[in-house]
Amino acid sequence: MQPLTPQECAALEGDHLGDQRLGQMMAPALGVYAELATAHLDPQNKHLQVVGASWAGSGAELNQCPMLNLGTHLEWTSPGVDGTGQIKVSVHRDWSTVRPAHRRWQPAPFVPEGAAEAYVVEYNEPIRNDGLDDGNDEGPVIGHDTGVAVAVVRSDGSMVVVDSSNESDQDPPNGRQLDPGLSVEQLLEVAADPGFQLP
Repeated sequence: MQPLTPQECAALEGDHLGDQRLGQMMAPALGVYAELATAHLDPQNKHLQVVGASWAGSGAELNQCPMLNLGTHLEWTSPGVDGTGQIKVSVHRDWSTVRPAHRRWQPAPFVPEGAAEAYVVEYNEPIRNDGLDDGNDEGPVIGHDTGVAVAVVRSDGSMVVVDSSNESDQDPPNGRQLDPGLSVEQLLEVAADPGFQLP
């Protein structure tokens, strides 16, 4: 398969893998990500299913897109539980490619084997919607995104972020426990898996 042209890189960079050619290039790595996350968190394969992916590249030189980060988005459903848990796993070249969605990272309670550093953040962020599709939602609060995320930094500076969240359509949040209710320890175990690599 031919590498992407600089124009294709610029056009496709973002939060989607809608282009068939790009999707084919990333599918093997994304498949590994989903398999690893499922093996750690849902070994009986009852709850998790892949619903999306994201990527970013830059410096489109020599008709190639250097990969900065790649991630998969899985949903966790449970019988009799309202709402859907979200599990996002992303692999990053370094801290500079981690989106600033979570700004309050703190050192994790322990550093998993094979990692150089580990961080955690718990969040409860309002979901706003002004009715415009301009990426600038400053309208009324329509719900909350609550969850916990961990980041494991490797000795080469690359890192894996695992984010477990639950979007609630109630304001204020209804206080129910996060579903799937994963612990920081479980998320760190996933993030420390050496199988998560950029293509």
